[in-house]
Amino acid sequence: TDPRKERRRLEDALERAKNELEALQTELKASADHNKAAIFAAHQELLEDPGLLDIVESALAKGKSADYAWHGAFDTQAERLAKLKNVVMAGRAADLRDVGRRVLGILTGRPLEGPRVPPGAILLAEDLTPSEIAKIDPKEVLGLATVGGGATSHVAILARALDIPCVGRLTGLRDKVSEGDPAIVDAETGEAYLRPRPDVV
Repeated sequence: TDPRKERRRLEDALERAKNELEALQTELKASADHNKAAIFAAHQELLEDPGLLDIVESALAKGKSADYAWHGAFDTQAERLAKLKNVVMAGRAADLRDVGRRVLGILTGRPLEGPRVPPGAILLAEDLTPSEIAKIDPKEVLGLATVGGGATSHVAILARALDIPCVGRLTGLRDKVSEGDPAIVDAETGEAYLRPRPDVV
């Protein structure tokens, strides 16, 4: 493909992603702690990461499409970060994947959508991204339970800001639960109860 044309496509997608993140910050500032909006400011900064953009530029110069170049770049960088033993850097990998998928969605014409959750439900997921949390209506979702993540993840921080109980690191739970199962999420203790006994309820 024409590198100049693909470069323009990527630049347009990056600009649109920055605008979306700006809008998310504004929404979050209006409904939650201003400090939590800084998570999406950090996402904006990731879009300008020189190391990331260098990988993209190298692939574009070889005739790769903007979609291919961008996906390869953010995936490679996220893998590097995830392998580091530092918890903060591992969290940065999740943020990079989140913002990477946002741009990829714009490039492919398949923008990110928030999870569809029935009112009054607890959402169980392998993991959630800050972008997905920002699209959840806190008046309808009773709680969040994730297989990955932890108390210091950006997802947990956003959930607290939106006053949604959130519990992470629930390994093995996904294989035991079916949609519609009664459950309790206790964010105070970090525990989740699946099909709890009456005395627990």
